[in-house]
Amino acid sequence: MTSLLVKITPEALGSMVSPTALAVTMLLLGSRTRPRARTAAYLAGAVLVLLLVAGLELFILVGANGAAPSGEGRVRAIINIVLAVALLAIAARNILARRNGTEAKERSGRSAQPSLFNALLLGLGMMASNFTTLVLYISAVKDVRDAHAGGLVTAVAVTYLILFAALPIAGPLAGAILAPARTERVLAPINTFAKDHSAQIGTALAILFAIYLFAKGVAAL
Repeated sequence: MTSLLVKITPEALGSMVSPTALAVTMLLLGSRTRPRARTAAYLAGAVLVLLLVAGLELFILVGANGAAPSGEGRVRAIINIVLAVALLAIAARNILARRNGTEAKERSGRSAQPSLFNALLLGLGMMASNFTTLVLYISAVKDVRDAHAGGLVTAVAVTYLILFAALPIAGPLAGAILAPARTERVLAPINTFAKDHSAQIGTALAILFAIYLFAKGVAAL
């Protein structure tokens, strides 16, 4: 189990960096209408997407018996290269969006009415469109699937990945419950920096992990 967790940690750490998820979390926690409950619903929506993606990859995209297909190593390598290309496309999209001034419009369009259901939908939509996080998460879940570990180890590994991917939401929420004043002081400057530099952070992250996945794929060919 330890070796598997070590193997998926780079992608897990990358999936954790999500300025958009953090910005929406701070917006919800700073609202006047049921901030913690709405943030919890937002978190539930995001986690639901992550669970669905993991379930799809672990139980539907492979045979029912979990057997490895022929030429599995080559298939893994090609998938890593495809994911690397996807990350480069995301980086290019971020650069073009910044040049066209659409980033702020996209972020402002993610606001929701003050209800738990809308907050849940917001979490679903945010995570489903959080492409950098999803690409890295999918890559890590693929590694878990390819390890052909037992059910318990697989469950622990997927939970580990979800904890990292959801940390920009779960972390501030836990802080708001346990130490609200201190959490606000700590996270306010981080949130400001993340919002001001979200495009640069996302682009750098996408390029960095595109190189990582491309090298990983080429080495396995």
